[in-house]
Amino acid sequence: MTPPSKNVAMRGAVARPNEHSRTDTAGQKFRAVFDQSPIAMAILHPDLTYAHVNEAWTRILGYELGELRGKVPADITHPDDRSTDAPLVEALVNGRLSRYTCEKRYVRRDGSVVHVLLHAAAVVEAGGGERYYIGQVQDVSQRVRAEADLAAERERFRTLVMNAPVGIFEMDADGNVVFTNQEWLALTGLGPQEARTPELRTRGIHPDDRARVTSTWAGARLAGTKYAVSFRYCPSDGPTKRLSSIAAPLRRPDGTTSGFIGVTMDVTAQFDAREAERLASLGTMAAGIAHELNNPLAAVMGNVDFVLRGLHAAKDSSTPLGRDPIVVDDCILALEDASAASERIRKIVRTMRWLVGPPGSGGHLVDLRELSVPALELTESGIRRKARLVLSYGAAPPVRVDESQMVQVLVNLLRNAADAIPEGAADRHEVRLVTGTDDAGRAIVEVEDTGVGIPEAELSRIFDPFFTTKTVGEGVGLGLSVCHSLVTAMGGELAVESRPGRGTTFRVSLPPASEPAEPRR
Repeated sequence: MTPPSKNVAMRGAVARPNEHSRTDTAGQKFRAVFDQSPIAMAILHPDLTYAHVNEAWTRILGYELGELRGKVPADITHPDDRSTDAPLVEALVNGRLSRYTCEKRYVRRDGSVVHVLLHAAAVVEAGGGERYYIGQVQDVSQRVRAEADLAAERERFRTLVMNAPVGIFEMDADGNVVFTNQEWLALTGLGPQEARTPELRTRGIHPDDRARVTSTWAGARLAGTKYAVSFRYCPSDGPTKRLSSIAAPLRRPDGTTSGFIGVTMDVTAQFDAREAERLASLGTMAAGIAHELNNPLAAVMGNVDFVLRGLHAAKDSSTPLGRDPIVVDDCILALEDASAASERIRKIVRTMRWLVGPPGSGGHLVDLRELSVPALELTESGIRRKARLVLSYGAAPPVRVDESQMVQVLVNLLRNAADAIPEGAADRHEVRLVTGTDDAGRAIVEVEDTGVGIPEAELSRIFDPFFTTKTVGEGVGLGLSVCHSLVTAMGGELAVESRPGRGTTFRVSLPPASEPAEPRR
């Protein structure tokens, strides 16, 4: 129908204005209240034509009373709402309803549409006289638009979630899956109902990984903390995959955990690429180690052979060995050289222990200067073929890191520095390793080179997986990405500065440990 009013006296004031203006002071006062009310109101004749509207009504709909003479509410109702509105109006006229409330749209005088909340009622004169109708309207256009925007946003979000290229899931506080998107179902090969069954959901996890995954989830659930876990997954209809899941807790207003929201990604390709990079790195390392071992091993073998030949010659001679000081001195010198070469071999083997130490142990308290020693053992010869090696050890606070991972970071950065320097100008280039403390009190280690540098356009991508500035066949672009991941996992930061033609500096910044470092044994 249309807008409201609330007093039969007003109906009389509108239907017979001259009579009321002369005889009914109360009616005049009520007329003033009606006209000046902030609530939009209208009074309709028994035939549903407009009898009177107030100023608020005119502001909302744009019609003056004169423009509404002879019109009924249906004339200004939005065409799509007339079929819904008509049965309510008919029930009000026939007396089946005394009042009703509904939302509808009116078409304003300027043609625009307004959404309103309508309260309509029938008013009958005392003694069963004529029926008049009153209405009140509230402009709810802003609320309707907000609801439409919210619905559109929800639909957009639902579309994004359902079509995201990663698996998305939600679990309640008991670990029951309450939502999964299509990609999560595709990754696991499960149906919507199977995903909600714990036994079926974990069945595909590789048996060797299942206990670790379930214990990780159980620990996060009890502590209400985020978790990340990678594992092998064996779907019933395909090859084994490597999946990685990351989830964070959902909090109630009181801070308790109501569930978890997370993502699952297929990292099989990345794992395979990293494995290829690891193998390539091991190959490079093996070649370097073979080179490093070859020289001292040749010295050991040569000196031992010299001593053996000297002893055999003395045995065959008529002169006792001890009476020939030249032979004795030469044998001593040869054995001393062999001993020094053996010590070199021992250091190289000890260095390898840093790189094959058990990862993920939570780390040890160490001094970054100490960790640079094994990294230099593996890279120094390659660096010195291209540049001077400069060490600048400043005081740095102890840090808690996984030694093998930190040595791997330093080895990669030092090798990258050497790779950035062209061959044939070792006297004009240098690789500098610097340790110290920054203004925030963090321990830092910098690897600087005077090589070709990195173009500014490529700096923002330098830590991206599979991005490389090297020529084809020299790397797959995971070395710096792995370094960045390892340093970030240690709670640190890996930054880069570079100027083409001038060189590059990589800086590792790590938070200081709360307790002093102990010397490694």
